[in-house]
Amino acid sequence: MKGRILFAPASTVLAHAGRCLMIARELNRRGHRVLLAGAARFLREWALQDPRLGYIELPDIPAGEGLRILRSLWKRPDERWLQAHVRAELELLDRVRPDLVVVDFRLTMFISARARRIPIVSLLGGRWLYPYAAKPYRAFRTAPAFWVRRLLGERISDVVIPWGFRWLLRYKIRPYRRLLAYYGLEPKRDLWELFLGDLNLVLDSELLAPTRPLPENFVRVGPVHWEPSSPEPEWLVEWTSRRPVIYVTLGSTGHPQLFRRVLEVLGRTPYRVLMTTGGQICFAPEEIPENVRVEAFLPGRLVMERSDLVICHGGAGTIYQAIAAGTPCLIVATHFEQELLGQEIEERGAGRLLALPEVLADETRLPQTLEEMLRHRDAYAQNMQKLRHAHRAFDGVKAAAAAIEAFLNDRLRNCESVGATARLVLGTEGG
Repeated sequence: MKGRILFAPASTVLAHAGRCLMIARELNRRGHRVLLAGAARFLREWALQDPRLGYIELPDIPAGEGLRILRSLWKRPDERWLQAHVRAELELLDRVRPDLVVVDFRLTMFISARARRIPIVSLLGGRWLYPYAAKPYRAFRTAPAFWVRRLLGERISDVVIPWGFRWLLRYKIRPYRRLLAYYGLEPKRDLWELFLGDLNLVLDSELLAPTRPLPENFVRVGPVHWEPSSPEPEWLVEWTSRRPVIYVTLGSTGHPQLFRRVLEVLGRTPYRVLMTTGGQICFAPEEIPENVRVEAFLPGRLVMERSDLVICHGGAGTIYQAIAAGTPCLIVATHFEQELLGQEIEERGAGRLLALPEVLADETRLPQTLEEMLRHRDAYAQNMQKLRHAHRAFDGVKAAAAAIEAFLNDRLRNCESVGATARLVLGTEGG
């Protein structure tokens, strides 16, 4: 059975928008009618490049504002924005009437789809599954936990901060709770409960996001990530001919201070450096050292395969690209989800984890860690190759599309069965 499927990602963040695009293309290839909804930043251009995909513009929280909410202890989204987003979503759902909605961290859509009783498929990173985590969370090192950790010390922080994390999720949901009440929907205690769907797809491997047994409506499909389809640049072979080569990529959610600190540190080294900005920051020509080449986008995996080390912020898309390339990572996490993934990479000896506040507070921390990794690069690379081998079997795009298709078919069959029963009853009564 073929259906109408609406994808609603947190559309100003490349990782969320990109993985929705990849799954949407596969479902479209299977004959389903697919629509992408969100801000124009990424989705409009992709829909123009692939006219088989429909696109409808929806307002979304700007990426910078979303990151400030994520990295701040007290900041919550503006309730007026959320109300406007729900109104726009309800109008869209009434007009399009999708058979189901695939949501990737666009939190208001969980409210809108429930208000219209439309089935929800939720795309989740494994680090958000904290009620099912196979091991307890440690004290976070990124903001705002960084300053609490400094004040209380590591031992007390390992108790206080994980508890505080659960409290924070309940604090952050309050604007959404008021919206749920307004639309007469079941209240939710925290963000975790809000972004659960009727079907939940876990876009991580068990190795990097280990969990206890999950409920039946969870399916682990493996990593899904997007990268530009551009060919290998002609200059890449020459640029990477002198080693070592460092590739710096901070996705679409890099911190401006981190870009500048990395550029400052690497500009004082003899290494060849490639940096992608994702269009987030512009450097004047005089700011870019001779040993650094800056581009907006590059084909990530190709560049990683020609690099000795990747410096990144720990986004899942970048980490899984590095695993596919077998290239070790120096991770500078800017919020807790990146930190949790970085912990797994560090524990497996495939990279090192730092936190943004640590790098900004101590100017020696980043260069010392970089030098240590390059000295022992072979050992890190061997461990990353083990992860590469363990992840070869995953095809997250096809697995996600197959799970969505099976879920949709079950829903459509149930609807047909209910309709046939109703027609039979009405026919009997009429007779």
